[in-house]
This record gives sequence, structure tokens and C-alpha cells, in this order.
Amino acid sequence: MIGRQVIKNGKEKELMIFIRKYDSPLGRMTIAAEYVPDAAAHAPDAAGALIGLWFDGQMHFGSVLEESAGETTESGEAPAVIDETVRWLDIYFSGKDPGF
Repeated sequence: MIGRQVIKNGKEKELMIFIRKYDSPLGRMTIAAEYVPDAAAHAPDAAGALIGLWFDGQMHFGSVLEESAGETTESGEAPAVIDETVRWLDIYFSGKDPGF
């Protein structure tokens, strides 16, 4: 997880970026999502957003991430969008239509 302060509309807000590795049949991938704790207090489902999905080593890999990124390891600590992305990829790589 990366923690940082961002200024949006003149206000400073805390923004965290979570990453998770995913082993696909085509190679290892990195999933990145941002999480805004202030937003979670008001609308938990809207607090996280997918900001990147790459095959490790591809051109522009992790271009939105800082070098200090840490991998999430415990379930439940990352935004739900990461778990949803993993579920989508699992279905897709099993040869089925994720449909969502």
C-alpha cells in the first residue's frame, strides 16, 4: 500500500494505492486500485477505483504507481474493486464470459 496526500479542489485528502499480484495463464499481472478513506465513511462502495492492470514487465508497467508501492497480502484490507477484478479475471481465464 502507498499512502499519500493529494490536493483536490483546494482540499488535502488522504489517498492510498493498493496493489495485488495475479498469476494468469499468460503471465504475472499487477492490479492497482486507489482508496480514499474519507469517501469510505460516506459511501463504502464508491471509495475504491481500479487505476491499473498490467502484465508485469510490459511497456508503461505501473506508470501510475510510485516506486515505494507495497503489495497487499491480507484479504479485506484492500478496496473491494481488487477482489472484483480478481474474480473477473478468474472467470475470463477459465474461458467463460464474466458478464459484469
